[in-house]
Amino acid sequence: MTPVISVERCGIAELEYVDFVMRHPSIYPHISDDLSPEAGEFTAAPLLMGPRIIFLRPVVEGFGAGVFLFHPWNSVTYEVHSCVLPGFRGKTAVEASRLAAAWMFENTGCRKIITQIPARNRAAYALAHRAGFRAEGVNKRSFLKDGTLYDQAFMGLLKG
Repeated sequence: MTPVISVERCGIAELEYVDFVMRHPSIYPHISDDLSPEAGEFTAAPLLMGPRIIFLRPVVEGFGAGVFLFHPWNSVTYEVHSCVLPGFRGKTAVEASRLAAAWMFENTGCRKIITQIPARNRAAYALAHRAGFRAEGVNKRSFLKDGTLYDQAFMGLLKG
């Protein structure tokens, strides 16, 4: 049976939930770099209060499944950071990613969504590709993790 999936926007009232997701031990090591605070010291509060930053929560059968953080590069392009909790990965995460992109295209001036994925994060690359993103290039030696510089795959998804 296919689960019922939706997305809803998060605001500062959902800070505890967003911090829980982003600090999760299976997520934070992949979204943080060598200059990031320790997981327990991180808070999304300044991001949630950003006037143009959008957080969407995928909801699966009534349960929060993670967050998608969208921040603008310009008036029509947003970069997404995907944080999906372990029990919702795979097909559910792909569908949630598609729904989040559709929400952005329908509810904002967004015409393109981009993402940069460190070479060491193959699961994130697979998720983006399965959700419709396509490789557009490589941002060379642009992510510092554990003292090593990694390339990042630059991927994009166009409206329509």
